[in-house]
Amino acid sequence: MKKAVVFLAVLSVAFFIASPLFAMAKKAETQDVPAASDKSTAEKVVTYPFKLTGETVKTGGNVVKNSTETVVGTVEATGETLTGDVKKAPEIVTTPIKGTATTAKDAVVDTVETPARACQ
Repeated sequence: MKKAVVFLAVLSVAFFIASPLFAMAKKAETQDVPAASDKSTAEKVVTYPFKLTGETVKTGGNVVKNSTETVVGTVEATGETLTGDVKKAPEIVTTPIKGTATTAKDAVVDTVETPARACQ
């Protein structure tokens, strides 16, 4: 069982490294590319894992930021309601719902776009 998990992990890493190679090779086939671009393609292949890691960290940072904003908004609405601003009471419920939906949407979009941003 452990061997299968390790194999799948190695296979997925190889996929994430090889997929930009195939994309760049296909792009090179459709364009007249001088031989000097081979160096830039090689550089892109070597730097891709590092850029992917950086983009993944940015995505995680955005999720944490959105989550923090949701919590802060809920706490503010609760505090204002407790100090007498009853009009803010509905925000105690709506802020977490809206914030969670926004955070989930942004996380999915960023996760899908991360490999493409790392290829650039």
